[in-house]
Amino acid sequence: MLGDFRLFLLAATLATVIGAFLVPTFQRYFSRAVVHFHAHRSMPRLVLHAFSRGGLSWLRDGVSLPAAANVTQLPAGAGVSWKVVVLNVLAMALWSFCRFYYFAFYVIEHYVDPGWRFSGLWSFFLYLLRKQGKN
Repeated sequence: MLGDFRLFLLAATLATVIGAFLVPTFQRYFSRAVVHFHAHRSMPRLVLHAFSRGGLSWLRDGVSLPAAANVTQLPAGAGVSWKVVVLNVLAMALWSFCRFYYFAFYVIEHYVDPGWRFSGLWSFFLYLLRKQGKN
């Protein structure tokens, strides 16, 4: 169980760091979605536009990392210390893991198969593999 905890804590930390670097991309996507929704006033139309040929090419072209100037300002002490950055990453990783833990041990046991008791995440993955093999 401790190995599972460490593995998922590492995964949550890496996902948090990657997510922090992708913030400009998601801001760009969100602002474009707001403009499209303002013009058309339809969520289904917005979703269809996102998965159309033009929408997919825009999604591909819209991916960007933070500007180098923004990243290089972190060590210069531009108002945020490394301690704050590290603590923020750790807090978000812990929060992410707790949400995943809730999903894995509450939702799965209550909604996937209430009769089965999972002893850990590995037990759940083996359960899925066995169930997949039967279908």
